[in-house]
Amino acid sequence: MIISKDYVQKRWKSHERRAAQARAFMNQHEDYILPLRLDDTEAPSLLETTGYIDYRQLGLDETVRILLKKLS
Repeated sequence: MIISKDYVQKRWKSHERRAAQARAFMNQHEDYILPLRLDDTEAPSLLETTGYIDYRQLGLDETVRILLKKLS
């Protein structure tokens, strides 16, 4: 999930989040959801305990490195 002002305006965000959480619950042995935060927009559908990648703090190179590691 990419968290931004555009994300919170999407009609299907809750459905997407619930589907991802359900899949993560079924595959508890592996991490599945790793949101990417692009701006300061609050995402009320995410729990405060949900970790995320913060593009604002990491920048492009580090964000890409983490995402590539996650996908491999």
